[in-house]
Amino acid sequence: REVKRISAEQGKITYDTKSRVTTEQLDTKVAVIGAGPAGLSAAFFLAKAGFKVTVFEKQDSPGGVITYILPNFRIPASAIEKDISVIKVLGVDFKFGVSEDFSINDLNNQGYKYIFMGIGAEVSRKLQLTGDNNNIYETLDFLRSFNKDLSALNLGRSVAVIGGGNTAVDSARSALRIDGVEKVFIIYRRTEDEMPADKEEYERALEEGVIFKPLLLPESFSKTGILNCRKMTLGTPDSSGRRRPVPTEETEEIAVDSVISAIGEYADSEFLSACGLKIKKNNRPHANPETLETNLKNVFIGGDALRGPSTVVESIADARKAAEAIAKKEILGWKDLDKDFEPGFDKKQQIPEIYNKKSRLVPPQISEDDRVIAENEAERCLECNVICNKCVDVCPNRANVAIEIDKKEGFQDAYQIL
Repeated sequence: REVKRISAEQGKITYDTKSRVTTEQLDTKVAVIGAGPAGLSAAFFLAKAGFKVTVFEKQDSPGGVITYILPNFRIPASAIEKDISVIKVLGVDFKFGVSEDFSINDLNNQGYKYIFMGIGAEVSRKLQLTGDNNNIYETLDFLRSFNKDLSALNLGRSVAVIGGGNTAVDSARSALRIDGVEKVFIIYRRTEDEMPADKEEYERALEEGVIFKPLLLPESFSKTGILNCRKMTLGTPDSSGRRRPVPTEETEEIAVDSVISAIGEYADSEFLSACGLKIKKNNRPHANPETLETNLKNVFIGGDALRGPSTVVESIADARKAAEAIAKKEILGWKDLDKDFEPGFDKKQQIPEIYNKKSRLVPPQISEDDRVIAENEAERCLECNVICNKCVDVCPNRANVAIEIDKKEGFQDAYQIL
């Protein structure tokens, strides 16, 4: 993760972005709905392919969840602005403050031949909590307020965050940074082994002082500041593959001033349905898995709108898949977005250099200097995407053998394992 961060922060953006457009400019217009990770990525890839792209966003600035929801201590605003500046240089047009009351037909009538739906998962699941204390925040509203002006928030001294995902962890870490807050709990009905949150983010929360309370399900919150929780135990696995939380006869009381509900978010399926998209039984839109085209011709979808809450990387991958599919439909003989990419190193030297690394043990190095970290991690990386043969080294019976293959045979990898 550190190497990815360093690469993103140090990457050059002063190059002539126009030269990166991989084909001639087209007259074909594409509308991108939403300026979050999926929408911005789709705009970038489509503009590189030569399309005339317009991004429609209901907020007054781009970035989506990264700008408005992801705590600003996790990613600096400058990093977001850098990426957006590259997209703008490609000629992408942005329209902000757009009303949600639009239709696919209206966009088609305005000359947009293709549409990419990249709205976020902005509907919070409702916490079923009885009691007379209304000092309860929805996590998305809380994180928006935190990024806008954390000094305006008054949570009291003790806060309970309900949930076990990344949004819950972000909320807990954010709450600790608010004046007056002394104690923050993450209350989760399963154990840490079943938490969907990234382990690294969870461990950072613990290091910062967040208290984890597993196997508890909040049931009521009183004006006296008592959060009453049902103690749970784990039963057989459910459809998610995780062990099902089962209530017991015991309860536990926790004194808190505020509760933040972070039990999940989802895309607005009613909005998608009103746009004409077919919604499946799982409340997700139908899309061709190979192209991400919906039941509506030339309408594509990706990111949270397709998957539910997803990572930025997954959103970027969806955007690229949809952009490639649109390019193949529109551009005769289209290859791919990287057809003109030239690696800046000698590939013939790459494989022997990788093998030379395998005999060395390079311990990780802790440093405040990004260059030291990057160089150390590069020395340690065995580049498994080029040579995936760890099984040869670790097999106790020495049963696996790596055989070098002539590329003329049509294999993707230089070595095959027998």
